[in-house]
Amino acid sequence: MCFTGAWWQKGFIEHKHRTITVKLKEYINLLCRNEELITSIVPAGDGIAVCVKKRKS
Repeated sequence: MCFTGAWWQKGFIEHKHRTITVKLKEYINLLCRNEELITSIVPAGDGIAVCVKKRKS
């Protein structure tokens, strides 16, 4: 999930890592902004995203 911390860095990103970093940021934003999910990102190793779908009331 974290790709050596590149997803949260600002500024210059090497060309060879730019596409994966941008796509990873988009994916993390998608998970975190989805109202149907409870998302937690665990910074263990390269990171783990844990998502749980909310139950409908």
